[in-house]
Amino acid sequence: MEAVLGANGKKAAVMRVRGTTKLLCVIGCPVEHTLSPYIHQILIDHAGDDFAYVPFRVEKENVHEAIQGALALGIEGINVTIPHKQAVMAETVSLDFSAKLVGAVNTLKRTPEGYVGYNTDVDGFGKLVDIGQVPVKGNPVLILGAGGAARSAVAVSFLKGASEIRIWNRTRKRAEDLKAEFEATLRALGENVPAIRVLSDEALLEEDHAIVFNTTSAGMYPKIETLPVEAEAFYRTVRFGLDMVFNPAETGFMRKIRENGGFALGGRSMLFYQGMRSYEIWTGREFFKAQADQMHEAFLKASEEVLS
Repeated sequence: MEAVLGANGKKAAVMRVRGTTKLLCVIGCPVEHTLSPYIHQILIDHAGDDFAYVPFRVEKENVHEAIQGALALGIEGINVTIPHKQAVMAETVSLDFSAKLVGAVNTLKRTPEGYVGYNTDVDGFGKLVDIGQVPVKGNPVLILGAGGAARSAVAVSFLKGASEIRIWNRTRKRAEDLKAEFEATLRALGENVPAIRVLSDEALLEEDHAIVFNTTSAGMYPKIETLPVEAEAFYRTVRFGLDMVFNPAETGFMRKIRENGGFALGGRSMLFYQGMRSYEIWTGREFFKAQADQMHEAFLKASEEVLS
């Protein structure tokens, strides 16, 4: 990926645009912080495809018009970020299994009939589990948070065979709602419902949790010292911790786990792999592991330069 200094002094991805160039984009509100253009420029350069990728800020009340306009303009693929991942579901002609399972869409692929919805956050977080060699199968998993990001963590825990999915959120009702929604979704899809339990504040601290997924924004820049759970004792039993926060590269949550002898991994790799899966869906390509590893490393390096 080539890069130049933008107007704000930050490095910017360089696009090559000609009359035949097709457009990919990301919509969200806000969207100015997105790293997706850096991911996709790496993918475009590696594949040699004639695409350009740009961010569009879309207000909540304009989602329908934005998707209809994108369809009319022939935009081939759209990434969807906060707060539109559920709203765009109504704009699709069909949904794949991952989108139905999570109840949210982060990727739209243009077809002659309209946009088909996918959720590649499941692929990205699943890849993070694989990279960390986290032994989810047959073991209980604790998920911190009950927002949109938690949906992907619950789905991955289910798909990878966790013996029990534990959910804790500062507002208990949100955790209970997430549990009920996911159980109802599984029944509607004809899937077996696993053991899912909402934890009280007392159970959170009294029980041992060897595998923990942080899906809250605690520790996100600029409040990098914020922890999803403040109690020091909580981190003593954590052997594997995955954090969806991608900025900074090491969060306080990750540092606490490492200080107590556990393994921790941050969300920047998840961000790359969900983007790569979106690109594969749009183009029909399938990147080999060696290619993916090379591009992944290039993104990690680029993201350090952009976020530093």
